[in-house]
Amino acid sequence: MVAVPALTPWMGPSDVMPLPDFFLDGFEVTNRQFQQFLDSGGYRDLKYWHYPFRKDGHDISFEQAVARFSDSTGRPGPAGWELGRFPKDQADLPVSGVSWFEAGA
Repeated sequence: MVAVPALTPWMGPSDVMPLPDFFLDGFEVTNRQFQQFLDSGGYRDLKYWHYPFRKDGHDISFEQAVARFSDSTGRPGPAGWELGRFPKDQADLPVSGVSWFEAGA
């Protein structure tokens, strides 16, 4: 993890939306790597998910949460994928369209 201070120059004007300090992974997860997670049952196995799920201030179950993490065809996976697969010719690009919870898993 890499620490990102609140006032980094690339964030633009501070009156737009101030952000606190945060951490960012130093290495991207590629679409190919995330596909391995999905294919190995990552969206079905609670062992990968380490944080409680909350919606509107209330805890929700693993099943309720994971049902929300779907691709454009309704299958488990990142929002920009289709039929449980990443876009053609994007295997080595960083995965996108995942929630904080999916990234943690």
